[in-house]
Amino acid sequence: MVLFLFIFVFIIIADFLKNWSPPNFPPGPLSLPLVGNLLSVDRKHPYVYFTNLSDVYGNVCSICLGGFKMVFVSGYKVVKEALATQADNFMDRPYQAMANRVYLGETGLQISKQRRFALSTLRNFGLGKSTMEQSVCEEIRHLTNDSGESPNRAFWICVIFPFSHVTHYLLHLHPHTCIIS
Repeated sequence: MVLFLFIFVFIIIADFLKNWSPPNFPPGPLSLPLVGNLLSVDRKHPYVYFTNLSDVYGNVCSICLGGFKMVFVSGYKVVKEALATQADNFMDRPYQAMANRVYLGETGLQISKQRRFALSTLRNFGLGKSTMEQSVCEEIRHLTNDSGESPNRAFWICVIFPFSHVTHYLLHLHPHTCIIS
């Protein structure tokens, strides 16, 4: 019994120390040890949970899913700031030890070459220019009109996009099915 109690206390303290947030970290709901907020997220309609989070904690909030802390942004101005204005600050992938062994990590030679190729190709199509931003905004308007939802309401994007490996990779819908080699 004492051993069980010691292991339980050790796991709680280790999880608390692992999930310690700096003072300027975005606010978010309290999470359970080891599982985080996974039990709170509705599996069929997760966007509703995240929309409610943004209503409670603001346009920038954090959540713990499993053992990983994540920061979510919502609202037009905040998303535009993160993806258009400060894109260089948000382009890296989170560290995952197993994934780094599979494809040599985000700083590996293969990924570095692929990233350089993708960025140079996208620059030819207008990446970083306001013309590309305008066409992306226009496509988003068509997307929300086609979805039958109003632009101010959340909707589940999996219904609209066809499932393919490219869609899974780009939208991170099922990252465990797409291993980059």
